[in-house]
Amino acid sequence: MEVLLKDTKGVSPETIISIRAGSTRRQVPVSLADKPFKFPCQLSECGAIKVDFMTVTASARAILRPEGEQDVQLKMVKKSSSEEAVPAEEAEVSLLVRSSSGEGASTAVSPEERAAKKRGLASATEEYLSKHGVLTFIQGVLQGVIRDRPEDPYKYVADQFASASVSKKAPTLEEMRQTARDALLQGAKSGKLLEVLRESTPKASSPKADGAEVEASVDELRQLARDALLRGAQSGKLFDVLAESSAKKEQANKKADEDVDKLRLQARDLLLEGAQNGKLLEVLQGTPPQQESAESSNDVDKLRQQEGAKSGKLFDVLAQTPKQAVREDEAAEIDALRQQARDLLLEGAQSGKLLEVLQGTPLQESAESSDDVDKLRQQAREALLEGAKSGKLFDVLASKQAQEDAAEEGSKPEGKETEGAEIDALRQQARDLLLEGAQSGKLLEVLQGTPLQESAESSDSSDDVDKLRQQAREALLEGAKSGKLFEVLSTNSDQTEQLTSQPANKPSSEDDMDDLRRQAREALLLGAQSGKLMELLAKNSEQKAASKRGSGIGSTNPDELELLRQQAREALIQGAQSGRLLEVLAKPDEADEMFQLKKKLCEAIAGSMETGELTEALREARDLRTQEIGDALRDGAESGKILEVLAEKVAGTGGEDAKPLEMTQKPEEVAQKLLETSEALKATPEAERATAVDLALQLKLLQDQKRTMAAEKECLEDLLKELELKNSVLRSRSRSSSKEEAA
Repeated sequence: MEVLLKDTKGVSPETIISIRAGSTRRQVPVSLADKPFKFPCQLSECGAIKVDFMTVTASARAILRPEGEQDVQLKMVKKSSSEEAVPAEEAEVSLLVRSSSGEGASTAVSPEERAAKKRGLASATEEYLSKHGVLTFIQGVLQGVIRDRPEDPYKYVADQFASASVSKKAPTLEEMRQTARDALLQGAKSGKLLEVLRESTPKASSPKADGAEVEASVDELRQLARDALLRGAQSGKLFDVLAESSAKKEQANKKADEDVDKLRLQARDLLLEGAQNGKLLEVLQGTPPQQESAESSNDVDKLRQQEGAKSGKLFDVLAQTPKQAVREDEAAEIDALRQQARDLLLEGAQSGKLLEVLQGTPLQESAESSDDVDKLRQQAREALLEGAKSGKLFDVLASKQAQEDAAEEGSKPEGKETEGAEIDALRQQARDLLLEGAQSGKLLEVLQGTPLQESAESSDSSDDVDKLRQQAREALLEGAKSGKLFEVLSTNSDQTEQLTSQPANKPSSEDDMDDLRRQAREALLLGAQSGKLMELLAKNSEQKAASKRGSGIGSTNPDELELLRQQAREALIQGAQSGRLLEVLAKPDEADEMFQLKKKLCEAIAGSMETGELTEALREARDLRTQEIGDALRDGAESGKILEVLAEKVAGTGGEDAKPLEMTQKPEEVAQKLLETSEALKATPEAERATAVDLALQLKLLQDQKRTMAAEKECLEDLLKELELKNSVLRSRSRSSSKEEAA
């Protein structure tokens, strides 16, 4: 059975028509009911049909993905369009009921009517889509998806639809206040407050008909702002005046007052930050100077806008307040006040009292001479700490002395000779105290605030010598730890020579010799432990020679010192050659026979190395050893008892009747003979194969011995090269020492 909707009257196209026949129900919107409703029952069986008109109260739509499972959550939106209407009381509907194969097809809707209905529906749809720009928007969204290719295209499309959902409403008064407040805060932070105010200020428009009240309120507000500005500028409490007038006028609006306080605090923080990072001038110059009177009126407008921000009428003030030129005297006063504020802030930044300046504390006069003394102490402490850490304390002291002398000559004011003498005395006391701390090992305690004490002058020359010894010992130990022993020795030697050249009572020559011997012994022990003794000795000799040529200052007994150095150098060379450096470094006893024997042995070895006899002796020993090994291998190969012969040679019990090897027969010939013997034994019966196996083992052992001999030969050659190299080094050193002695 089929039911065709022919016509409706008094029914909205959005209304849903529902038809029930038997147990089957069919429903569709009236605007889409262009096809017949088909039911499975026959016309004779249905008996009756029921028609219902239904209205949609709420709806939602979800677009499904083509693949995978998904959870769909819909937010039902209530229908409130004007097109949705309840059917009227006189609503009518015309239906055509027929069987599926009936004759009533002639009364069906004609194709022309159906096409006209479709055209009407299409035109209405197109009008709706063009009115809201849906097609253009969807086309742009699809193009964006194709161009950007986001990882989540559905989220991208959802964001695009959300951004174009509904046009924004007009901002409320509170939103306007918040926007203005944020703009002012941002301008105060970036130092471009006036630019923000200029950009946010609309062009002045002509007053309207009812602008009399607005003009009066603007004039009153302008007058109040001018009075407050002048009063605060004269008293130096501009922010206090602003706060007072704000409290009197707008006591109820506490939130706006807090925002103004935040602006002030941010301005103060900005100035403090500029003073700390050294960019105060950039912060102060962030606002362009205003020299013309027309530009100076921006300050009055700024105050007016602050009042408007507090009262909630900022945009009214910005839109309706025309700019008025300030008089020349007011502009001059404002410029002078601005210049005074800038000078005050600069002076506070330079003197380190910017916080007191911002808090209203008057500037005090510059520090007295005690502050200068404190600064000098602090600078001296920092410089000496740096010198102690870098190991250049004496260089720092010398440079500090030169700088202070130059500063004293150039910076001494007339009429303050007493004060300069006190500063000189303090400097001298600090220098003496630091030298004493360096010698006693308590430099850090002196630098960390130990009160200055007068240095006790040494009445006996032995105290100076003890201090010099202690200082040299500590310097040598420090140099040995840091790997810069001979740099310390060279600097320490120069300083010792300078100190000993002063007109003081000198110790006896024996004490000097003992002290030099002890220092040399300690330094050489440290150099021997570090493994760089010879390099350091050569470097030390060059540095000392250069320092002597450059300074021209010698010790009390230069001949004796040079003799001691030469003796120490010879003893060290002999100790390095004999491998017993520590015994050489120990204090020798001339009566000791062992010492004399060692000395003679070292001299004999050194002499043989210089003449080449040591190399020849080593070569003869190597040839003899090679000959003995060759004889043992040949005897064992010929007698078939190579293992026994090798064991006898190792034990040193070789038979006296052993035949001497001929030097013409080499180990390769012996191996070839053994190979021939093993090949001959392969053709023998099985009873003799055991002998062949033994010969094969002996052959393998012979090959191993051959490789061992080759390795020993290489080792001997390397040893010979090393000895020749040492011999050449010793020859060159002996030549250099002879040249030095001749010089």
